[in-house]
Amino acid sequence: MTSLSQRIQDLKKMLVTEEEFDLVFKHFLNITETDPDFFNRGNRYKDKMLKIAIGFVGEEIFKEKCSITNVKLLIINKEKFVHGSCLINGHLAVVMFCPDLEMGMVAITMAPASSMTHFARITTTVVKDADIANFHRPSKKTVQ
Repeated sequence: MTSLSQRIQDLKKMLVTEEEFDLVFKHFLNITETDPDFFNRGNRYKDKMLKIAIGFVGEEIFKEKCSITNVKLLIINKEKFVHGSCLINGHLAVVMFCPDLEMGMVAITMAPASSMTHFARITTTVVKDADIANFHRPSKKTVQ
């Protein structure tokens, strides 16, 4: 069986290169389903820039300023891999983020009885000694 470390490295490669965002999340979910201790491996994680990026995803999907609540993120330090969930305007969102790549993805479910999910790949970059940070809108796809 492939180690967790290798599976996360494979996921990171997919995150950067895969154009079908739902395939990236399916790989992520497969990792979580086949490792019963996955959710016990991390430490709490907070990052203001990541929350801002999640907010931009919500604004792009819902076409309005969004509230980001119930943010619960964990980091697996050894793998430099963040994962968790939050609510965006009351809609469940699953988040994964790789601080070493400054890249991640967000999946937003639209309704409990719907199979429609919006996916967005996000990229963050820290700009040191700059007065203004430029945020680019996330690329997104919808799958039903």
